[in-house]
Amino acid sequence: MENIDQSIHELLDAYQAELSPRQAELYGLINDHWRAHCCSPTVRELQEAMGLNSGNGIHDHLKALHRKGWISKASGRSRHIITKDVAKLLINL
Repeated sequence: MENIDQSIHELLDAYQAELSPRQAELYGLINDHWRAHCCSPTVRELQEAMGLNSGNGIHDHLKALHRKGWISKASGRSRHIITKDVAKLLINL
């Protein structure tokens, strides 16, 4: 678990330079959820965690993260978001 924490925190500086503060917050929430639950959060869980009234803002940020190459996702599937950090960790298992 210490390696996971270290890997995630080493990339904080990199993505904070490229992402908006809200995108970086969302990215961190997704990573934290993966670490705690071994699966992606739902849009509703992300919406509640970020204090938004609808999922539209989450979808917009997810699209931006995907476009920038920070996440991958399978459309039409629940719990489908994988961050670059999670992908690296899964490959190294």
